[in-house]
Amino acid sequence: AFICSGFFIGPRAVGTAGHCVYSRDNGGFASSIQVIPGRNGDSSPFGAQFAVTIFAQNGYIQNGNPDFDYGAVILPDRSLSNQVGYFGYANYPNSQLSSATLNTAGYPGDKGGSTQWYTNGSVASLTALRMEFAMDIMGGQSGSSIWVNINGERKVAAILTHHGPHGGCPKLGVRVNQDVYN
Repeated sequence: AFICSGFFIGPRAVGTAGHCVYSRDNGGFASSIQVIPGRNGDSSPFGAQFAVTIFAQNGYIQNGNPDFDYGAVILPDRSLSNQVGYFGYANYPNSQLSSATLNTAGYPGDKGGSTQWYTNGSVASLTALRMEFAMDIMGGQSGSSIWVNINGERKVAAILTHHGPHGGCPKLGVRVNQDVYN
């Protein structure tokens, strides 16, 4: 069993890292994914659902390209997102992201993987497709949203995809642009 994080991007859709849903080394797509929003140890305060459909981007499936390390999980109904809501996204220009505080919340494996932890940090570098950042990140948090609060709006700017060995650098995310959103 693997631990990953994710975030609601629509009424039935959870965004995550591509490597959370697809692993060539482990035979392809995950055979089962359970979504448990707000999990706190053994408590599932909003309930849980198993995915009915799993997606990963072809660029990741075909050759593991980190620029395409994103995916989605589709749930059977809206009962979870009706309770917790979902994120919007924004493709902010580099100048706005460079000075913004980056935020993330996920389920780090070094903390047991069953409790949500929050951290924040800053941008180290940006390309059109990726973001490198300085934050305290560990395995299990892959797939969590990297969000910013600009002009009073919380929007996802990237998907956490790489934490470096033993939580080290580089820490990378795929920027959420229109192609990623689509």
